[in-house]
Amino acid sequence: MFKSSLIYLVARVLNGLIAIASFYILSRTLTATEYGVYALGTSAIAFFSSVLFQWIAVSMARFYAEQLHRHDILMNEVARLFFLTSTLSFVLFALFLLIAKISQVSPLLAVGIFTGSVALGAHNIGLQIANAGSKPVHYGLLSTTRSVLAFLLAVGASYWGFGGAGAVLGSAIATLFIVIFFKTVQLPKRAKKNLAIRLELLRYGLPLTLTYMAMMVLDVSDRFIIGWIMGAAAVAPYAAAYDLTQQVIGALANVLFLASFPNIMTAWKRGGAEETKKAIVPLSGSMLIGAPLISGLFIGGSTEICQIVFGPNLSRDAASIMPWVVIAITIASVKSFFLDIAFQLKKTIHIQLKITMAMAGINLILTVALLPILGVVGAAVSTAISFAFGAVASWYFGVKVGIYPMIFKDIVKALVVMVCIVSAMKIYSVKGGSENLNMLINFLVGMVVYVVSAFSINLGGVQIFLMKFIKSKNLI
Repeated sequence: MFKSSLIYLVARVLNGLIAIASFYILSRTLTATEYGVYALGTSAIAFFSSVLFQWIAVSMARFYAEQLHRHDILMNEVARLFFLTSTLSFVLFALFLLIAKISQVSPLLAVGIFTGSVALGAHNIGLQIANAGSKPVHYGLLSTTRSVLAFLLAVGASYWGFGGAGAVLGSAIATLFIVIFFKTVQLPKRAKKNLAIRLELLRYGLPLTLTYMAMMVLDVSDRFIIGWIMGAAAVAPYAAAYDLTQQVIGALANVLFLASFPNIMTAWKRGGAEETKKAIVPLSGSMLIGAPLISGLFIGGSTEICQIVFGPNLSRDAASIMPWVVIAITIASVKSFFLDIAFQLKKTIHIQLKITMAMAGINLILTVALLPILGVVGAAVSTAISFAFGAVASWYFGVKVGIYPMIFKDIVKALVVMVCIVSAMKIYSVKGGSENLNMLINFLVGMVVYVVSAFSINLGGVQIFLMKFIKSKNLI
């Protein structure tokens, strides 16, 4: 697990650094309104790509090990489903152009959304193939090259005056180029047609379409509601804070998941719940120990982080939104990359769908209700509440399956550690001088408090682990 985790971590760190550079430049070269357009465009790409294509990628990953002896046939059926879905997406694109004409959405933005949706769908299939085949190096190469090229073309488009719509199209073209270059999805061959495998993919994957639709409504609907009620400029600081937090917290959780999931699947097939409960310990322990540190540092240093990363038009509003966004993303990461594993193992997509739809409904209702009262912060609060509901529901199901322990005491310990970090960073916050130096000092304070508090209350069994390590090295 360590070697794979390290490779995934390097790839995600590189992608995260590129994303931060993108935030830094685009928030300064684009106006708040144009940045809002860019955020809405990339959100639309994520929505359509997830709803239309993600079920194919997940279905392929689910049956990859079972069909290893017929790998070429499986990949051929995956390609067939992808191109059939792409044809459907073209029809949707034509309808979207009509809607865009009526609603004054620029054709440049519309083309960028369509191209980006199809290309991102193919790209995600390529990532799933690499992960399912335990090829972290290929995974990292595929994801990193796409991030670099998308960054260059998006920044170039904004610099040359094409605005937020041009930046969306530039990112979409970059993704399309990477997909073609790496041949993530190849043209299907009639000789390798297999209706049985295709039906397996359809039966497992198609119900996921509703799940991913509900998930994307949960993830991006708040941006469109903000844009509808308050305008594109109001979307900019919310999207900036959300995306930056997700690039760090979500990425780290995803690294742990990618490295652990193949072992968890193997344990489930070999010994059921008992074996899986053992295989899931490294993942649960890593999240329990890491979540309070990362979230605490982000909340405690939100002002300094936003001042450094974002332009002056966004930094103040983004800083006020970030604490709630951090809470929402942390809960969402634990749910998606840990608690939802039970649904994948039991193939109980219908239960996961019900939970996700309930979360989406709660988020929509609360966002509309809280926006007039709390402003954009209300959208972040709504997201945090809806994810908390979903996490509790997913944990309850996982406990019934028998793969998760009762973790209430551990959650309380993690919350205590996070509160200690945030409180210390706020109390000892340095004012004046260099922003970079202030953030460094603030982070050092948070790290010291984390070590002391985590060890004091034995977070994740760290006391026992440390004592065993000391004894094994004959240090005492």
